[in-house]
Amino acid sequence: MCSTLPTHAVEANTIAPGPRIWQLYLVLGFFQFVISLQGNIFPFLRVELDISYRTIGLHPTAFACGIILVGLLGPRV
Repeated sequence: MCSTLPTHAVEANTIAPGPRIWQLYLVLGFFQFVISLQGNIFPFLRVELDISYRTIGLHPTAFACGIILVGLLGPRV
């Protein structure tokens, strides 16, 4: 036999986006903007400052390490 859930049970499990969800969307959108912006700027900086690809690669790595540290230690601060 096939059983179906009543419609009120399905509606009760939906999550309405509150202010915290919208803040999270804004922060994640800004983070993605910053990450995408780096890819457009690096070729110009590499030529202008005459630095190697290896040195340019350190910047996103340092940025990622900073994000991890803030994620781990931020709530304690």
